[in-house]
Amino acid sequence: MGCHAHVGEENELPAQLRLSCGIRIPARGVRISGTAAACATVH
Repeated sequence: MGCHAHVGEENELPAQLRLSCGIRIPARGVRISGTAAACATVH
């Protein structure tokens, strides 16, 4: 993790991931496991 990086609770990050200095990942912002499902949100 870079300096001043912040990772919120309940994130699932892969091993060997590099995070830049100052990056902020909110709680439950990243999930890498589970089954593939279509996103129901219209973008």
